[in-house]
Amino acid sequence: MDTRASAPKIRSRTLLLHAPLINFLRNQLYRRDRVQEMRKALTMLVTGAVLVANDVMPVPARADNGGLAAGIVGGLAVGTLLGAAAAPRPYYGPPPVYAEPAPAYVPVRCYWTNGEPVWDGWRGMWYRPRIQVCD
Repeated sequence: MDTRASAPKIRSRTLLLHAPLINFLRNQLYRRDRVQEMRKALTMLVTGAVLVANDVMPVPARADNGGLAAGIVGGLAVGTLLGAAAAPRPYYGPPPVYAEPAPAYVPVRCYWTNGEPVWDGWRGMWYRPRIQVCD
């Protein structure tokens, strides 16, 4: 006799009922515009956190030993990093490929026929040589 407990049928029916909802939410999560919206929201959140942190802990501004220049350079560096992280990533598709079309093959029509009469001095007579004509 099997002593293992089997999963109740209600549970599997519940999963089957929720599968379309789970797939819908998964598709909504990975949409490209949602990702860009989330990136913008995260950028605004980080920017706001930096501004609030700056206001919460006030420090007197002093330019001892080049501290002002270091602050400006550091601020530009941090701004560059945040700007690069928030910039949209454009998608560049593959370059167009030029494929030379296959040559249109037209079979050459050739046939043999008799040409213009020619005097044959060796045999002492006129004759018509066979010639090949190709169109």
